[in-house]
Amino acid sequence: MGYGHTFTPDATGRYAVTEVEYRYAPLRIFDLKPASTGRSRRSPAPSAPGTANWVNYSHNHEVRWPYVFVAAFEDGIQVFNMIDPTNPYTVGYYDTFDGQMATKR
Repeated sequence: MGYGHTFTPDATGRYAVTEVEYRYAPLRIFDLKPASTGRSRRSPAPSAPGTANWVNYSHNHEVRWPYVFVAAFEDGIQVFNMIDPTNPYTVGYYDTFDGQMATKR
């Protein structure tokens, strides 16, 4: 993965949320259990959580199980629930951006 920016494990160390430093890249959730138990030497395949609009350049995030708080340059803050990491869903947002969007929607 090029342009890696942030790798944040949850409190148990089972899952990690990652992001990269370029527009149009969704956050990714990795299940680390196969590698941590020795069942696999390969990096796990990520699931891609849907922040409300990942086109708007998600930049920083914080994991507070089961929630992930995501700051985006053009979307303010998004919060998603990853209780089921294969099916994350948005639980809240607050759009703090009042400037002109850099991209068309």
